[in-house]
Amino acid sequence: ITYPPLLIFGLLPLKAFVRCYYCFHLALGAFFTYKYLTQIKCKSQVAFVVAILYECSIHLGGLRKDHIGIITAVTILPMVMFFAHKYLDEGKFKWLVACAFGMSLQVSANVFQQAFYTDVLVFFYIVVIAIINKTAIKKLIKDVGLWIATYLGMSALVLVPTAMIISYFSSMAESNSYDNFLTFSINYYKLLQMIFPKVYCDVYGWNTVMDSSEMNIELFLGTMCFAILVFTVIRYRKVRMVRVSSIIMLISLIYASIGHIPYLRMLVYVMPIFGGFRVPSRALFIFIFFAFVLIAIGISEIFKKGEMKLFNKRFLRGAV
Repeated sequence: ITYPPLLIFGLLPLKAFVRCYYCFHLALGAFFTYKYLTQIKCKSQVAFVVAILYECSIHLGGLRKDHIGIITAVTILPMVMFFAHKYLDEGKFKWLVACAFGMSLQVSANVFQQAFYTDVLVFFYIVVIAIINKTAIKKLIKDVGLWIATYLGMSALVLVPTAMIISYFSSMAESNSYDNFLTFSINYYKLLQMIFPKVYCDVYGWNTVMDSSEMNIELFLGTMCFAILVFTVIRYRKVRMVRVSSIIMLISLIYASIGHIPYLRMLVYVMPIFGGFRVPSRALFIFIFFAFVLIAIGISEIFKKGEMKLFNKRFLRGAV
């Protein structure tokens, strides 16, 4: 009840509430995906198309749509990333304030796991890229410190005190068994579902959650999108945002698969907060968002460099 859109749409009859709430967040996610992609210098036409692809993806339109909280957190991520990158481009603190506002919205929606993953992502995204951009260290420390304080203040204003969050994480850690932690990590072979939706039983059935994320089908991108993704990573690997996005994808995938990585899984399981999350594979929403980012970058570079024939040639050979 602390999330503003929930209070507004909650005044509607139940069916109208569900439809309006869901459509609002799809539009919100698509709009800020477009804004983020144009901010990182993708062609506006490409950004528009990829934003629609993201909005209409199985990631947001499969069984995941039944979980209002997760949909909320997933569609707020592009907003947070847009304001974070806007700050990196312009160096103005007001964009960090807007970024903190988006992060506080995730917290107010009571989706602590996705909110925490977003917080970690954005912190390192801002710090690492700012250092690469040769931002003055004093300015960076000052801005980041004020940004964190602003975020905590805004979270308090939406009636979700830090003490409550810490208490919630603690109770999760106590109740989360090691078997659960392992079971709900994604198996690597499920990445085949980026191309083919049906790899393991009924993609819409509950029995597909074993040894994977809750909704395997959310990984589905489609053959063409997957081809562009791989082509981009290989062909345009020297482009900075391709490197950044690829590294973020890799790290989020490793964490989402943590239950299947010997030794490392025990280390993460005993870590505060991280080990308390029942479903590590919920970090896949970051993986999927940056997959679409790479697709947009790739299409933009293909048009920019006139390499459509090269892409078609390699795609038809199956050697993307």
